[in-house]
Amino acid sequence: MQYQTFAEIMEQRYEKTPEKVVFNFLSDHIDIKLQLTHQQLQNDINQLSVRLLEHTKLNDRCIIFCHPGKHFVTSFFTCLYNGLIAVPVNVSHHLGIEKIIHVINDCKPAIILTDSASVLSNALDAYPILSGVPIIDVSIENNISNDFFPPVKTKADSIAFLQYTSGSTSQPKGVKITHKNLLANLEIIKNKFQHHNNSVGVIWLPPFHDMGLIGGILQPYYVNFPVYLMSPLILLQRPLRWLQAITRYAATTSGGPNFAYQHCCNRIADEDLSTLNLQSWDVAFCGAEPINSNTLIEFSHKFSTCGFKANSFYSCYGLAEATLIVSGAQKNRPLNLHDLNGKNAVSCGYPGATTTIKIIHPETLNPCKEDEIGEIWVAGDSIAQGYWEKAVETEETFHSRLQDDTTNYLRTGDLGYLHQNELYVTGRYKELIIIDGKNHYPQDIELSIQKNEARFCYGGGAAISVTRNDREILVIFQEIAHHVHADTFPELIQHIRQKVAQYHDLSVSVIILLLHGKLPKTSSGKIRRKYCQELFMKKEVDLLHPVFIYPESTMVT
Repeated sequence: MQYQTFAEIMEQRYEKTPEKVVFNFLSDHIDIKLQLTHQQLQNDINQLSVRLLEHTKLNDRCIIFCHPGKHFVTSFFTCLYNGLIAVPVNVSHHLGIEKIIHVINDCKPAIILTDSASVLSNALDAYPILSGVPIIDVSIENNISNDFFPPVKTKADSIAFLQYTSGSTSQPKGVKITHKNLLANLEIIKNKFQHHNNSVGVIWLPPFHDMGLIGGILQPYYVNFPVYLMSPLILLQRPLRWLQAITRYAATTSGGPNFAYQHCCNRIADEDLSTLNLQSWDVAFCGAEPINSNTLIEFSHKFSTCGFKANSFYSCYGLAEATLIVSGAQKNRPLNLHDLNGKNAVSCGYPGATTTIKIIHPETLNPCKEDEIGEIWVAGDSIAQGYWEKAVETEETFHSRLQDDTTNYLRTGDLGYLHQNELYVTGRYKELIIIDGKNHYPQDIELSIQKNEARFCYGGGAAISVTRNDREILVIFQEIAHHVHADTFPELIQHIRQKVAQYHDLSVSVIILLLHGKLPKTSSGKIRRKYCQELFMKKEVDLLHPVFIYPESTMVT
């Protein structure tokens, strides 16, 4: 059967496999605390639909302000089922309120679904706009009839949800994902990962992020295999629990950004390896940020004794504007590395069956040759319909064309190249550092500084360039570990300068040391380099509470 909307799949799952468990929600100790069969999920949808439809009509926006877990899943699926446009946002206390206010102003929602009503109530005085939007507390149970009713009929080109961008290089924008986009991308993931009914997923990724939502929640439902969902905080606080969950539930699919694998390498003790059995894991996907080959090699070496197979790594590339995945490697193939200009880049494989990739010079807009770095342009059924209520940005980003080609291409803003038809991603165009006519990628500089230096937080650095006295200078932000003493700061400064000079032939003009957790990042963990640049230019770096700045007079010169 050819589905037109995701709601049609939901109807089929309820009718054909009502007793099959699809969602398993794990406690902090990775025990199963709650399960949902298709029947139970449908019952929850019926309950919430009655309450929701009192305040909404077809195509209304509905913000989902829920913690990872059952309430998020039920809320999102209820929106899809009723022809409403779901808008998931981050619920974390330090980021959630500011994000939700921006989203409310941008998408004008009809309602907010939340399991954190107290958080919103406490914010009413500071943000009066909240008082104008009805709030439904989905954590409150209601004794409403569970009589089944069919999904609201919508069309393939109807918007299923708004996926707000991470905001790493600009203000977050709502990407319009239609049912057609969603189903096309889910089919690509299914084929790329070779998923089937007997696959098993373990997912810790946040559900308000495209990888966690589409790859971790909607993909298992689409293929109809069970997934075990755990809080993102478990991975951050105790990465061993992630791998123990894979072990306990014999997961075949799990993964995350590069930092998750490095976190396991850094934080899991050798004596804990005996508790792990990773033989079942045959799709260890890695994407959402630049992939470091050294991290994956280190992970493979460390966990090989636990049964982890190096060819289980699955490198992929995607972005919210393309729904999720754009390209992916061949399953169970060893990592494909390519040396370009002395740097080992990791292949992100081939585009999906309905996707086209072009590499275009970002200034001349001419196609690049093989192995020539340019901007990644993408076309296909998964490409979103643009940004919500942003016609100019939509035209600039989604409607680019090549000479003698009527195809509309998405300009991703990412840089990369094609080698033997495989995609290699090198960085973000807007974050590229150009000094003395040479291009440098910030993530390469950051890695050179952090490598083999335990006093620096891995993934806690930002390299930026700014203009001063008519020339570009290099500025480094770097988090330090909690145990670092102030008397070692001069030594750390010297370490940074030496490493950058040694590996990149650059001099560092300014170094700003921060406490762990103070580097600006998006809700999905991406480094906000442009924001760091803005703070520096405005002389507002003190907002990050730096513990040391070299040279100390830099902010007043």
